[in-house]
Order: sequence, then structure tokens, then C-alpha cells
Amino acid sequence: MKNKMLLVLVVLALVASTAVFGACKGAPAAPVEKEPLKIGGLFSLTGFAVAFGGESYRAVIVALEEADYQVAGRPIEFIAEDIASDPAVAMDKVRKLVETDKVDVVFGPIFTDACSAVFPYVTKMGVPTMQVTAQPGVIKVPAKWVWQTTGDGPQQTYPMGLYAYEDLGYRTAITIGTDFLPSWKYIEGFTRGFTDSGGRILQQQWCPFGTTDFTPYIINFPDADVLVTWMGENLIPAFLQFKELGVWEKMPIIGASDASITNPDILPELGDAVDGYVTEAHYVRTFDTPWNKEFVEAYQERWGMLPGNYAGCTYATMQVLFEGLRISGGDASPEVLAEALDSVSMDTVRGPVSFNEVRIGQGSAFIVRIDTVEGVNIPTVVAEYTTTSKMVGDELEIRATRKW
Repeated sequence: MKNKMLLVLVVLALVASTAVFGACKGAPAAPVEKEPLKIGGLFSLTGFAVAFGGESYRAVIVALEEADYQVAGRPIEFIAEDIASDPAVAMDKVRKLVETDKVDVVFGPIFTDACSAVFPYVTKMGVPTMQVTAQPGVIKVPAKWVWQTTGDGPQQTYPMGLYAYEDLGYRTAITIGTDFLPSWKYIEGFTRGFTDSGGRILQQQWCPFGTTDFTPYIINFPDADVLVTWMGENLIPAFLQFKELGVWEKMPIIGASDASITNPDILPELGDAVDGYVTEAHYVRTFDTPWNKEFVEAYQERWGMLPGNYAGCTYATMQVLFEGLRISGGDASPEVLAEALDSVSMDTVRGPVSFNEVRIGQGSAFIVRIDTVEGVNIPTVVAEYTTTSKMVGDELEIRATRKW
């Protein structure tokens, strides 16, 4: 018995010494799990902007689930915050994400006033931030750490002005829009493209939020070749009254940009009030672009509905973020990830995306026509432009080239 116990002790000693020796000689240590990559999202999940905030959130979930919540070998921890469509709440939530949750990347918000509040903060803190939509006028605030995937508002609507003049043959136009920054800037892009081509703007009218009776505006419409719109939350009553009061018989109606009018939850409510409507669209589910068919199917399967404009733009932004992280090898330290995102040039569900020197997306603007067929509104892409921009002093110089 003593000899057996002595043998066991000798074996244990040899094992221990071998382990120590192996460690000293640089034997491989047990693999260490990588720290999760933290992405913090700012979404309008309540409040007046809940429709597009919900769309954006759902698209992020689709992208994360497809990636199995990992990228470049790192697991992803996603922290979603509801900003309640309120800039003050957005500031509270972004501070939580950055200072308490220690996120590596901020995603969103979409709501313009919240963007104006959040962007200077994330720039001060040096946190890479992915912006989903073509935020109008975002370059007017310090936004060094913001990648604006879909481009700037006027950059995206400039081609619609070209198309209205060159393809639709209009020479004079009047405009009407909701009286707030996005509408001003989207219509500004259209008017720049239209007047650069030789067209003339005869009148511009702005209606406040909450307007339900557009009669006072309609009766003041002068004769023109076309009426150009960009309506916010009051787009449905506006278009129904345009149809009811005979505006279409007086002149055609087009859009500077779609303002969600092509969304599958809004189109059915408009009926034939948008039959023949032509507009620029950042995204529409009928795009014939790489991965779009798969995205539409995945979104519909996951949520039981078709994706709208904000869903498509959000998913494209997630594609860009994942590509940047792959380029960086999963390194999300601000300077490394920034360099990687700056170098991104890829196809997405809404076409090609790269970035200019101030991190505004360069890519495509699509012209879409809505036709009412047997009571169903069908959006079809009829033209595509490549849009680019660069800062010249304090102004954004825009260029657009017709692709087809």
C-alpha cells in the first residue's frame, strides 16, 4: 500500500512539473473569449415618430439575427433605447449608452431634431455613430464621428429635379411641404436640380404640423407644369384632398423624395390619389439590388410585414457597419473603426455605398413611379442616378449622373 501511494505521488509530481515546464516554454494557453462588441441603438419606439422608429428597430434585429449576433469573430451585445421621439430623451439615452453601458458604436437616431442634439455629443465623446437616413442639414452641426450612410437630404433629391426637367419635360414648378427642416432641405435639393437644369420655381408654400385642411393652400396654387411635394405626418390628408379637389386635373404631382409614401402600410390608404406619382426614393422594396430580395423575404418572415423605406435604409447601414468591422478585424477602437468605415465601398440593399471626406454617403438615388393597378399601388424604379458630394467652404457641392 505504501509503495502504491508513493507511486501516485510521484506521478502527480511529474504531471505538475510538466505543466509548469510547458507553461514556461510557451505552451498554448486556454483560448480566451473575445469581449462582446457593444452596439447601442436610439429608436423612436413611442411618440409621433414610432412608425419609422419601429421599422428601423425591426431591420436591425433582422440583420443581427442573420449574423447570429456576431461579426469578425466577436459576439454582439445590442442595447436598444426608446427616445420617445423627443430630443431631450435622446440625449439622456445616448449618455447612458456611452457613459454607463460603454457602447462601441451608436446606431441612430432617425428623428432630425434628435440627430441635431445627439451628433455634437458623440463627436465630443469620439464614439462612432451610424446614421440611417439622408439627414437634411446634418453637416451644419459638428458631426466628425457620424457616418451618414444614405447621403445628405439635398444630395438625394437633387436628381429628382434633373429628372423632372430632362425626362418629364417640366419647365415650371410650385412646391408644398410641411414647415420643418427635413421638408425645407429635401425640397431645396429638388429646386437646385430643377433650376440648375433651367426650370423655374413659381411658388413655395409651407404648412404646419397637424394641418388637415389643405384647401387654403390648394386654392392659391398658380398655373404651373407640376406640383412638387414633401409632406411629413400630414401626407395622407394632403394627398386625399389633392385628389378630391382636382389638383391632378390641373397639374401632375411629383415628390422631391418619397417621405414614406412608398411604404407598404401607407400606400393602401392612398388609393388612386397617388396613381402616376413620381418621386425619388432612398429605398423601396421592389429594388433590384444585391441581397434585396433576400432581405425583403427575411423581414417579412420575421415580422409578418413588408419593409418600408426606413427598414431598407437601416438594413443597408447595418451592412456597412458589419463591413467596417470585418475590415478592422473586429477592432472597434474608435480610430481603427473610423479608418475602416472610411474605406468601405460596397453594394447594399439600396445600392452602392462609400463615403466622402466628411463621411456623407455616396451612392444611388432612385426615381420611382407609383401605378394603381386593379386597386393596388405598385412602386416601380424607373431611373437610377449616382450622387456624389463634397464640402466647398460651408456648402455641400452636389453632383448627379444618370446611370440608366
